[in-house]
Amino acid sequence: DEAKESTVVQVLDKAIEPDRKSKPKRLMIVLLATLAALFVGVIGAFVREALVKAKTDPTQTRRLSDFARAIAWRK
Repeated sequence: DEAKESTVVQVLDKAIEPDRKSKPKRLMIVLLATLAALFVGVIGAFVREALVKAKTDPTQTRRLSDFARAIAWRK
């Protein structure tokens, strides 16, 4: 009977709302993530454009294939 009557959770103090928000600073996280994504996107576009132009030029194509062979994993 005693085990059935006792409460499982006992509230010690009531929660109070803080005066101001502390962390995480959501605006700063969103801004940094947006800038990082923009930077990666621009760099990716430049690399892709360079690869497309390199494939149209025969000398650049040869250099690109030599470079790919040089950095390939060897078994």
